[in-house]
Amino acid sequence: MNGTEGADFYVPVSNASGVVRSPYEHTQYYLAESWVFGLLATYTCFLTATAVCGNLLMLRVTVEHEELRTPVNYILLNLAVANIAAATCGYPAAALSAFGGYLYLGQAGCNFEGFYCTLGGQVSLWSLAALLGERALVARRPAVKRRVRRRLAVGGVGVAWLMAFSAALPPLLEISRYIPEGLQCSCGVDVYTNKPGLENEAYVLYLFTLHLAVPLSAIAVCSVPSVLVLLTQQEEEEGETTRTALTLTAVFLACWTPYAATTWHVFTHHGDAFSPVALTITAFLAKSSVLWGPLICICMCKRFRKCARRTVHKLRTGKELEDEVGSASKDFGTTTIFTHCLIPDYC
Repeated sequence: MNGTEGADFYVPVSNASGVVRSPYEHTQYYLAESWVFGLLATYTCFLTATAVCGNLLMLRVTVEHEELRTPVNYILLNLAVANIAAATCGYPAAALSAFGGYLYLGQAGCNFEGFYCTLGGQVSLWSLAALLGERALVARRPAVKRRVRRRLAVGGVGVAWLMAFSAALPPLLEISRYIPEGLQCSCGVDVYTNKPGLENEAYVLYLFTLHLAVPLSAIAVCSVPSVLVLLTQQEEEEGETTRTALTLTAVFLACWTPYAATTWHVFTHHGDAFSPVALTITAFLAKSSVLWGPLICICMCKRFRKCARRTVHKLRTGKELEDEVGSASKDFGTTTIFTHCLIPDYC
């Protein structure tokens, strides 16, 4: 046996030498040096601060500017809300655990983090599927009414939350469970054990089938017409929106695919040895997905960038930015978006 299973944990290290201790009661410095835990804590705090600021800015810019209240932005706002929920409710628990070297918030803290991280990830994945579905509809039927697109976008947002709750709630209802993973300073779904009475295998198969394979298939199908339209002539604004949607999806999948692949491998190879450090790296890479949405929207959407300039200018000076300044956006070179962060206009 290459791991040690406890009542509510699984440490991927054999206890032949007797060094393994419960991650709820003892520091886990036998898995990695203490500075590694400190680095993870600092990284998580950075993610939390930047993601919350960026996504709140995205919300405020969209709400303040009527020209941004489009069906696509309804879905992007939903992404921002999901990112804020994960960053504010899930990430602080991981940061505190990493600072302490063990899960001193106990099983309740583990459940709290696991639930919100799963919820945020699922809302984002289903929202991206809805976003590309909207883009595919516009590609196939450019003349479709805005009212129809708005209804579909709102429906996509509702489905995203419904599916997310159906994925994140079962472990809280004793159908599977959330347990510490990797270096035991963050929590996720139990893919490591076959504890009797918890239906772990059935739940994990349900999760990977309905909540991963289905939205990924929808994304793949909807991406084809979007890409084909980009290769032909199209309105500049619609082409910009489609490129943004495809980029958001690609970055999200780049963040989450290593974690999903690693956990699937662990699930299908119970008892095999795996590196707790490698699993932690993929888990914390997945957490970084909350950071990229606002950056991508600002860099790739000229209209959103222009509105963000106005909002930031108003926040800093208390005055509205003159329209003449906005009309000269091609020449301004750089602009302050995230508290004095310079982003070039040609992004």
